[in-house]
Amino acid sequence: MINKEVIDKVKKVVEDSNKIVLITHMSPDGDAIGSSCALGLFLKKLGKTVNIITPDDHPEYLSWVPGIDLVSSYSSKRLRLNELIKAADLIFFLDHNVELRQGFLEPIVKKNSCTKIMIDHHPFPKANVDFCFSRTDVTSTCEMVYNFIKDIYGTNDISSDIATSIYVGINTDTGGLNYNSSNPETYVVVADLLSKGINKMDIHERLYNTFSENRLRLVGYCLHEEMIVLNECSSAIICLSKSIQDKYNFQNGDSEGLVNIPHQIKGIDISILITEKEDRVKLSFRSKGSIPINKFAERFFDGGGHTNAAGGMKKTSLEDTVEIIKKNLPDFMNEYKMNEK
Repeated sequence: MINKEVIDKVKKVVEDSNKIVLITHMSPDGDAIGSSCALGLFLKKLGKTVNIITPDDHPEYLSWVPGIDLVSSYSSKRLRLNELIKAADLIFFLDHNVELRQGFLEPIVKKNSCTKIMIDHHPFPKANVDFCFSRTDVTSTCEMVYNFIKDIYGTNDISSDIATSIYVGINTDTGGLNYNSSNPETYVVVADLLSKGINKMDIHERLYNTFSENRLRLVGYCLHEEMIVLNECSSAIICLSKSIQDKYNFQNGDSEGLVNIPHQIKGIDISILITEKEDRVKLSFRSKGSIPINKFAERFFDGGGHTNAAGGMKKTSLEDTVEIIKKNLPDFMNEYKMNEK
């Protein structure tokens, strides 16, 4: 619950602002798009001019999310979006807590001295903002946005469209309410979203059952040919090379959920997806129980995140990246087991 003094200050800032820009992180996912679209639609209802700017393109499977028409990708409209950021009198950071994750947007956003508000659920916030709303015990930034709206304005003006966008992030950041979702408060929020008229079945269908045939064949290939199982440290690695991406006409978002699949193997506690980019590799990490995979991502791949879900990147080849993992993961697991005793 936000205290009244902060509520009054934030409410005045919003009331005094006309041109509001919402910024997501690079490679925006369901939570980044859902939270920005939900808040964007709400601010529009308050009569504000709202623009949502993503550093790069959002995945095709999120193109239906209510409010997506407010979203522009910096990778395709740089000059126009530069001007929008410069002219903004209020900027929100959503689903990230450090400016580095804004990519090319970072220096432009820093030059604007307007009020900045961060809403995020990742640990260790470092962003230089005027108001920081940060909780690591909630499912998603979308749940944070729901609470932000509720605490300051109440929930009467949360429309079905806004509720749908909020549910998108709660659903995708928990794997369909499968993990990181044991707080009863989350289900109170979901119950209220249902009362606003969201179609839970339709949202699930759009999020998980609208991929291309190529995507399904890509997943099959990766599991059959590119999955490495490291039984000695209860782990699995999937490699997604540029050549395989090209072969299966890889589209942004096609790897969504792939990192979770190895957890279906009995005894696998850590799953890692390595995706080859033009000049680096991107890593997604998942773990079970109390294994702090974010610490491994931070230590070896300049990354971080939640205890059970983290990311990182490194300017190495796929092969070298796999070797770094093979070399260091056994010691990391031994260290974790020692700390658990």
